Amino acid sequence: MGARIETAPQPAANRRQARGFTLVELLVVIAIIGTLVGLLLPAVQSAREASRRSKCSNNLKQVGLAVHNHHDSKQFLPTGGWWWGAWSFNNGTPASGVKQYAGWGYQILPYLENEALWLGNGAKDVDGNGSLADWERFYMARGTPVGQYFCASRRSASDGVKSSGEWYGSPFPGGRAPYAQTDYAANSLDTGDNWLGGEGAPWHPEGDGPIFRVDGDQPNLDLRKVSSFANIRDGATNVVLIGEKALDSDNCKGNMCGDDNEGYTAGWDHDTMRHTGFVPQTDGDRSGTWHGDGRFGAAHPTVVNIVLCDGSVRGINYNINETIWRRMGHRDDGKMVEY
Repeated sequence: MGARIETAPQPAANRRQARGFTLVELLVVIAIIGTLVGLLLPAVQSAREASRRSKCSNNLKQVGLAVHNHHDSKQFLPTGGWWWGAWSFNNGTPASGVKQYAGWGYQILPYLENEALWLGNGAKDVDGNGSLADWERFYMARGTPVGQYFCASRRSASDGVKSSGEWYGSPFPGGRAPYAQTDYAANSLDTGDNWLGGEGAPWHPEGDGPIFRVDGDQPNLDLRKVSSFANIRDGATNVVLIGEKALDSDNCKGNMCGDDNEGYTAGWDHDTMRHTGFVPQTDGDRSGTWHGDGRFGAAHPTVVNIVLCDGSVRGINYNINETIWRRMGHRDDGKMVEY
């Protein structure tokens, strides 16, 4: 049996003493962490915004392609529509061209892989003779958001659904039916509220932009027309087709805003149609605006995304020259555009 060896205890002075942070050291560490967060947070936010803006650009790319596919199929561009209400059916099939009340956002649905919505989820007639079941199908379709119609810098598709009985009769409880919104609008004219058939019209016998609209509440319904890429004589690379629309997004989140109180299917309204008569603005510059002034704009801090008539997407600075921007709204003014 081996001898047991015991180690003599070490003197207290030689023991390693455990110690914690002093208050000063802790404050220094916190200050360093705070500085690093302060340096990194703007970079993280910038990267996130760049990602959201890229997704927005991709949405507009898909929308522009859908417009081109509509043109290839029907030999004319979608119209801006004529009215807020139910879209027009012809023997159970959605009407097109001058016979369709609903706007461009509805008319290009089949080319965004949303044919079921375009067909009203099976509705056969909502022009006045439809059954209650048809109207319910229509309202549910109109209240279904389309992902490509929303910019993530402003809101998600799920945030872009409201309910209103303002312009529509409704079989829903309380007369309030859902409608899905959009963050994008088509270019119809280069002037404000002087849309064809509206108050002060006609200034422009056919409108100046590529997407044509008429106020359906006016008697000038014989003026309804369609346009085509052949009418864009200033060059498809120079003319705005569709872009982001300016909104007072903070105010519109919980309130009914005049330029965001209709869905993406609405015809001729500021909700889906804008102009280049005023330079674009950020959402932050829209405080207190009710109906707005029909301009384009975005939630992005430096640019508004647009898709041109050739299908290309561009980011336009908010400080773009007003004359150049106005010319970009014209399809046939014969003036050069450099931006």
